[in-house]
Amino acid sequence: LCPQSRGTEGGEMVKKDLQHLSREERRRRRRATAKYRTAHATRERIRVEAFNMAFAELRKLLPTLPPD
Repeated sequence: LCPQSRGTEGGEMVKKDLQHLSREERRRRRRATAKYRTAHATRERIRVEAFNMAFAELRKLLPTLPPD
């Protein structure tokens, strides 16, 4: 768990430190965490696989022509 969700004094300090930041800066810091990057990479991999499967299905439906 992250310090913020534990309710410990350390988590309280982190929350107070983040309160003065703009929404964009808080978002930037959240995105910089390893947990966020790992989750994002997983979602991106699933998205790319879905595109690849869709293109493979489309290729099956299109007629093929000789290269010349």
